[in-house]
Amino acid sequence: MTGYIATDTTNSAIVVAFRGTASVRGVIADAMFSAVETDICDGCTAAAGFYNSWLEARDGVMAAVKSASAQYPAFQIVATGHSLGGAIADFAAAELRNEGYSVALVSTGVKRAHIDIGALMSIRSIPTALHALALP
Repeated sequence: MTGYIATDTTNSAIVVAFRGTASVRGVIADAMFSAVETDICDGCTAAAGFYNSWLEARDGVMAAVKSASAQYPAFQIVATGHSLGGAIADFAAAELRNEGYSVALVSTGVKRAHIDIGALMSIRSIPTALHALALP
């Protein structure tokens, strides 16, 4: 899974975007629903395919966002994605929030069973999160 990080100097934003399923690997990730433990928070679980896709992208994404944020410290970080990308945007937002960044999250078409980090989102009192869930 590839994440795209862009700086938007017009809107003072650092955008972290993930695309939806666009390959056979993505289809396989979408089908891997068994729950696995995550290191995002104590007791947090996620669907294996979605979480493993995030783990593949995590180091590069986190480094790029940290670099962009150091260069543009006043910019708002926005994580976004659709479907598989929306699930990964959720993980990115949670990890960045754990690192102390303020992150707006907009994810669409995310499978309902993908993640159990609702407690993390509410514990951290995050004001900006919008999810449009895929209905069965």
